[in-house]
Amino acid sequence: MKRGIIAFLFILLIQQVDAQSVRKMELPSFKAVEVLGNFEVMLEQGDKEGVSLVGNDGEVERIKIAVKGGVLRISDVKSLNSRSEAMVIVRYVKLEKVLATAGSLVYKKDGWAVDNLEIVCSSGAKVDFVLQAGKIVAGVDKGGTLTLKGTAKFADAEASTGGIFDAYELQCDSATIRANTGGLAKVFVTQYLQANASAGGEISYRRAPKKLVPKKVLGGKIEQLVE
Repeated sequence: MKRGIIAFLFILLIQQVDAQSVRKMELPSFKAVEVLGNFEVMLEQGDKEGVSLVGNDGEVERIKIAVKGGVLRISDVKSLNSRSEAMVIVRYVKLEKVLATAGSLVYKKDGWAVDNLEIVCSSGAKVDFVLQAGKIVAGVDKGGTLTLKGTAKFADAEASTGGIFDAYELQCDSATIRANTGGLAKVFVTQYLQANASAGGEISYRRAPKKLVPKKVLGGKIEQLVE
């Protein structure tokens, strides 16, 4: 009986794997990625731009891919609310901006060395990167969560409307951080930190920078993390 059940599950697993399809596309050059749908998107650096769509035919057909003005846009032709089971693998040569919204999950498996990077994370999206960066400009709002690790020379970030900027493990030389309307920013800055918290926004900083310039208004909170 047990052997029969195991055999059935094995056959079912094979059928599920076989049902997955991979569609590969070469793309024109782009330097920005916008994810406008509830997708899982993995970024990979390479020597040529392209995407791979992984999933069953029905899920893959939901995904619209377009490149215009140097921007790769990944969107859902059906609904922004329902979760797609398809996965999108984006191959890029050089990226300067990533925008994630509508509950999407955007990440990179390995570390990322970049001079300048802008990240926008909104509407329940989750973005997770390990960086070795020069300058980072980031905006998180509407329940989005941006998690950054690694190092950066300078970060300019704002968390608002329930957005979370989680950068305790991103060691920055200097940073300008703003949190408002319920946003939360968690940072690690060694040299200079300008922190502005307002309207219920909260900034939590790890350890103590050499110079801290705090500004709190309308219920904003700025506190050092107790480790």
